[in-house]
Amino acid sequence: MKVRNSLFILIFVISFSLFSCDTLFDILGLDGSGDALFTNTEAVEAMKSALNIGAQSSSDALSQKDAYYNSALKIPLPSEVDSAITQLRNIPKIGNLAGELSDDLVEKVVLSINRSAEAAAKEVVPIFSEAITGMTVQDGIGIVTGEDDAATVYLKDKTYSQLMGLYQ
Repeated sequence: MKVRNSLFILIFVISFSLFSCDTLFDILGLDGSGDALFTNTEAVEAMKSALNIGAQSSSDALSQKDAYYNSALKIPLPSEVDSAITQLRNIPKIGNLAGELSDDLVEKVVLSINRSAEAAAKEVVPIFSEAITGMTVQDGIGIVTGEDDAATVYLKDKTYSQLMGLYQ
């Protein structure tokens, strides 16, 4: 379950951190030579604004009904419960009643998990806003001049434990 939660958090962070460094260069007003058209402080403030907009947009999208359940982000039951489901299906039954009930029950649990993720998505904006607001000029420069995933790495470092608590 821990691996699935980690994967989910990573997917969420990536879903709104789709800014490549080239896109951030454009947002921050850097030309092709790397010469800044803004001060470092102005550039970092612009990046913070872009990241806040991305966080809000992602939260809005992921909190919609079926954002998880009927999508590639669907959260399944962990493989550890497969044996319990198999045992549930092996309960002596009249006709196919127990099998149908177990399948319905499993699907209701999966739906409930995904609905919970949609509800939690509404609560992530303050977590990301705090991380973004706390970003220093040095952090911002590191994101812009770093690897393509520098913004994702920064946000994961600053939000991971809070997001894990929220989604658990």
